[in-house]
Amino acid sequence: MPLGVRLIVFILLAAVPVFVVQLLHNLEVRRGQADAILGRAATIANLAAARQDRLVEGARLLLITASHLQSVREKNAEVCSARLRELADRVPELTALAVLTPAGERWCASRPGAPAAANIGDRPYFQETLQRGDLHTSGFILGRETREGSFIFTFPVWGEGGAVESVLLAAYKTSLLSGLLADPGLPGHTVMALVDRHDVIAGRWPEAETWMGRAFPDAPLLALAREQGRGIARIDAPWAGGKDYAVAYAPVQSPTRLLVFAALPLTPALRQAEREFRRAVAWTTAIFTLAAMLAILGAQLTVVRPIRDLRDFADALAGGDLKARPPESKRSASELRALARRFGAMAATLEERQAQVAEAMHQKDMLLKEVNHRVKNSLQLVASLLGLQLSQIKDPEARRQFEEAGRRINTVASIHQRLYQDENVDRVAFDRFLRDLCTDLGSVYGHERITIACDVTPCHLDTGRVIPVALIINELIANAFKYSFPQGASGSIRVDCREEPGAVVTSVSDDGVALPAGFDPGKSAGLGMRMIVALTRQLRGTLGVEPLEPGKRFTLRVPIDDGNAP
Repeated sequence: MPLGVRLIVFILLAAVPVFVVQLLHNLEVRRGQADAILGRAATIANLAAARQDRLVEGARLLLITASHLQSVREKNAEVCSARLRELADRVPELTALAVLTPAGERWCASRPGAPAAANIGDRPYFQETLQRGDLHTSGFILGRETREGSFIFTFPVWGEGGAVESVLLAAYKTSLLSGLLADPGLPGHTVMALVDRHDVIAGRWPEAETWMGRAFPDAPLLALAREQGRGIARIDAPWAGGKDYAVAYAPVQSPTRLLVFAALPLTPALRQAEREFRRAVAWTTAIFTLAAMLAILGAQLTVVRPIRDLRDFADALAGGDLKARPPESKRSASELRALARRFGAMAATLEERQAQVAEAMHQKDMLLKEVNHRVKNSLQLVASLLGLQLSQIKDPEARRQFEEAGRRINTVASIHQRLYQDENVDRVAFDRFLRDLCTDLGSVYGHERITIACDVTPCHLDTGRVIPVALIINELIANAFKYSFPQGASGSIRVDCREEPGAVVTSVSDDGVALPAGFDPGKSAGLGMRMIVALTRQLRGTLGVEPLEPGKRFTLRVPIDDGNAP
């Protein structure tokens, strides 16, 4: 029998097992699609629960800060209401912020003009706060005054004798909870639900207004989630809009007793897998038909073509395409087929390792952002506590020192806010930070007679340098406001920043009082200037002082190409 005919027969005989393999592969793909969607649902549920956790932490910090207010401790209702109103104005998601007696009667509130609220002393979450002395939460509540959904946090205020003398209350809009479920954007047809301790839907996406306040309709799923805490399931989910859904659930941190549910439809993905299978069968049939026609060309093709395919695969792999796989030709020699299989296994292993590294890097970035977020919150809490202490200090010099300390802490906190908001966790857009810093200091120090201008070009600093540079610029701007325009003098302050090869150059200039002749920053007795000089040395940078007519200019040059951040 001619070799070409033999090859055709072999190819036709090989077609049957290939089609069987293709069918088995389709079943694996279908199962893999379902498993992938289940895993995606679990990821979405865990991320949504983490965002709700941050809301709980924010509420805890807000109530801790409010509990240290002097007016709350002294039970000065008028001053207390004013302070709570100031706090509530900074948190638009709040519907109410109040202080209640242990009996549940309100004596201080951020909305003093509203009708008096009913006594809530019999509410379970209020009683838990009194009994356990810690933060506790309600379920979904329809506001008596606002007539909108709310979620309440309560926190104790301890007296000198060790007993709870007041209870702080913060009510958040449940529309905020629904918004957190949908942020960031979700895959199409995803349904999210947030269920409270009473099995009532406190947040949902989409159709939040339709579902909030209703009982969660899937009791078996709810019981499973209460028992396991976290998990995934492939079930029918009429509450999400249909059958065959991947449903994942995750708890929000204690003491909320909230559960997050994420439901993704499986049917569209499985239909796509079926279409890909039919397309693969059609392509396989065409390829084998063409191979049968070309088999008559002779035995040469049984060796030359497989070798060429292996060479193309090796070139693609060398070019970085880890998804490339060597085709397995039934016409080639067994040694070449074995070599192709080994190459394919090697490429699959490399692709898997690359995916693992990418996932690890993603997790690292998420953890770094979370750390910077928590550091920013902690620094803001310290600044708030300094502000509370400042209200009790009478000595002008001591007040000034506290104000400067709080300003420096807020500067560092704003840097950490950049670190968790920016996409790049290793570098900070320093030009955007300078604009915000100028605006903040202008609102603190400035008035109509002193203006501040910020002229910056896009520039970036690594995280090791950005905090000391920010503190230096903060001190220079603050010094210009405080000392360059005495006795009501008017003028302007200018901040410039540009990126040069190997360095970022920032300058602060003003047209106010000139520096003393022979001024040397390194010999200054002031704490701020000593700190500027020390930070400049730490950065291995240079600080130049230039007299102007009128005024002066400080220029900071920070190297960025030595590869060694402080």
